[in-house]
Order: sequence, then structure tokens, then C-alpha cells
Amino acid sequence: MTVRGDVLAPDPASPTTAAASPSVSVIPEGSPTAMEQPVFLMTTAAQAISGFFVWTALLITCHQPRARLGQV
Repeated sequence: MTVRGDVLAPDPASPTTAAASPSVSVIPEGSPTAMEQPVFLMTTAAQAISGFFVWTALLITCHQPRARLGQV
């Protein structure tokens, strides 16, 4: 790039790379594919299992300080 006053002008010898931006994604041609089977972590059963363990961990964590205070 060459500087002319306060305006930046592109160098005529350098190629422009705006069209080859890595953030541009290509959409494949053709019809969309059918819905695939969900991954196990996306199923209702997995969410129920993880919810059970989360609530159990919360109850145990909240119970520990109360148990310690009772021993003092």
C-alpha cells in the first residue's frame, strides 16, 4: 500500500485477497440431507441423567457446611 496524504491507496502491483477470506463458508449445492439421529448427549435421557447428578452434587455441597457447623 502506498500513502498519499491521509488516504491509503492499494498498491496496483498487489493482488486483492478480499474474495479469499477464511471466514467465508461455502454452502454445498444440492438438497439438504435428512435429519440425523441425535447424539446421546442431546437426548432427553442424557439430560435427565445429568440433571439428577447436578442436583445430587448441589445437595451434597450445601449439606457439607451444615454438617460441619453441627460438629463444632
